[in-house]
Amino acid sequence: MSFVEVKPSELVKKQYFFKMKSYSQVFSSLIFLQLLGIFFSVGPAGGSVSHDNYLEIDYSHYSANMVFLFTMIWAFISAVLITTKAYRYDDFVFVTNRVTSHLSNMLFLATISLIGGLCIYLSGICVKVIVAFFTDGRIVAPADSAADASSLFIGALAMVLYLLLVCGFGYLTGMAVQLNKRFIAILPALWLGFMYSNGTSKIGQFFQKCIHFYTHESSFMIFSIKMLFTIMLLFLLSILISNRMEVKS
Repeated sequence: MSFVEVKPSELVKKQYFFKMKSYSQVFSSLIFLQLLGIFFSVGPAGGSVSHDNYLEIDYSHYSANMVFLFTMIWAFISAVLITTKAYRYDDFVFVTNRVTSHLSNMLFLATISLIGGLCIYLSGICVKVIVAFFTDGRIVAPADSAADASSLFIGALAMVLYLLLVCGFGYLTGMAVQLNKRFIAILPALWLGFMYSNGTSKIGQFFQKCIHFYTHESSFMIFSIKMLFTIMLLFLLSILISNRMEVKS
């Protein structure tokens, strides 16, 4: 019999690296969705034509929003999948408990959010290069797009925080579904109700206020505090649901 005590930090570290190796398909799906998003982004998202007696300007707008959307969906699904039984039982290859399992999951989701966020930011540059190479027009950036190194860092970090927020929602959703399968029907119904209500219902107005709360903050410091607090709250609720699952079982 061995009386060697394993430190929780060592368990979290081993589980984290185990997940990084075992869940490598997450990154291959990210590459596929990013390429798909870039493919849809090289087409103009909008445009206009203006002219007078001597000059005509044909303006087309390009955006990497599709890359952002696909990556958000990827982050949400990845977070949900990691809560399923097949993935949760992988942790018991080690001598572990729920706390170390959740911590390693959070580190894994933080890592994929970091990678995904940086890829989103770089994909915008990729779209510009493709458009410049395959079109005859001249690329004109918006007046507010001139950025120094600090602005680029803030933009990339904001993408990472958005992805981590989506991972937090996905993780909470997955835990709720594991607790009660009825959430499989309830959560999509709420989302569809919001989409079709166009913000006219009370639930729709609530969702719109939440979206405005996180997307219309001018101060990056306050924005970061909002995001980090919400992310911590989402993961805390997930842990509480996980404990409820143990009691229920």
